[in-house]
Amino acid sequence: VVNEKGGEVIRVEGKTDSNYQLGVIEDFIAQDVDCVFYNPVDAEAAGPALKLLQEAGIPVVNFDLAVADLDMVTAFVATDHYSAGKVAGESMIKDHPEGGKIAILDRTNDNAASQRIEGLLDTVGEKFEVVSRLDGGGKPETGLSITEDILQANPDLVAIYCINDECAQGAYSAITASGKNIGIYSANGGPEAKAAIKKDGAEGIWKCTAAQSPFTVGQKSAEVAYKILEGKDFEKET
Repeated sequence: VVNEKGGEVIRVEGKTDSNYQLGVIEDFIAQDVDCVFYNPVDAEAAGPALKLLQEAGIPVVNFDLAVADLDMVTAFVATDHYSAGKVAGESMIKDHPEGGKIAILDRTNDNAASQRIEGLLDTVGEKFEVVSRLDGGGKPETGLSITEDILQANPDLVAIYCINDECAQGAYSAITASGKNIGIYSANGGPEAKAAIKKDGAEGIWKCTAAQSPFTVGQKSAEVAYKILEGKDFEKET
């Protein structure tokens, strides 16, 4: 969309470090950009960066992970994260109609994670008992170490829900190494998840990843941005 409009995108990785990301925003302001597409590393820690952007008069399209205070951004574009959790819950019920004990790899200060877990829990109801809910960090290495701890403390799990495919990769490694038959349910629909599901087949432990479309989120974000820049009406939340 930006290329079609003759614009230029300056893309910088946040490195899962909110202080580093604040420095990136300061650089954007120094470069006098027209708009910032912002996916915060930490929803709560986004405040200082957003305050700087407000003072600079630069519109902000917050995408994917919502900042803690949406009043501080111009627009918000994201996947329906609640539905992602619901899809995983429906798959879990189908695979384990008798219910059982489950664990959750959460992520602190990530409201997308909270919505996914809410969707899952509302769907599975009381049939499944959550015996462990820990911060998996959203990364493979953390997902691995946390899942190892969970497996040691809870030998009778039937499933584990991971808020994204990245921490699910770690869970997959830990469960595979343990030799246990514990189903993994995650979100994002990333290539690693799809490859594992395809490779292992129907008997594999990675049972479900609720796919989203990052391409569509990016496209909608850019469309909203140009409506803002061109002074047209736009949706505050998409």
